[in-house]
Amino acid sequence: MTSYIIRRILWMIPTLIGITLLLFVVMRLAPGDPASLAAGAVGAGSEGQTISTNTNVEDAVTKFRKRYRLDEPLLVQYGYWITSVAKLDFGYEFFRPNVAVRDEIGDRLKITVPLSLISVFLSYLIALP
Repeated sequence: MTSYIIRRILWMIPTLIGITLLLFVVMRLAPGDPASLAAGAVGAGSEGQTISTNTNVEDAVTKFRKRYRLDEPLLVQYGYWITSVAKLDFGYEFFRPNVAVRDEIGDRLKITVPLSLISVFLSYLIALP
């Protein structure tokens, strides 16, 4: 029985690596370039005025790529991403750069966890009799 448990625990390692790699690749294969999309948002002034020069947009794209390490090779990006996730540092949102993803998840969990617990309690309440 102990060898079975040890084998299962050891199989968790490649499974987690595979899942994180798949998740990372799917995020990178999404259509559109996040840097160009963000530059479009940055390129428009706060009053919605568009900037006519391409150099400002190119500078915004370059800064965005550098900030989120999108200018690095994919393997290096994965390394940064997996170490950040392991430290529970999810970074900042693309389109609201002053909002931490960790705070957003925390706000959502305040509602999700009680709802989940209530649903589990109700399922057991209905299933047991």
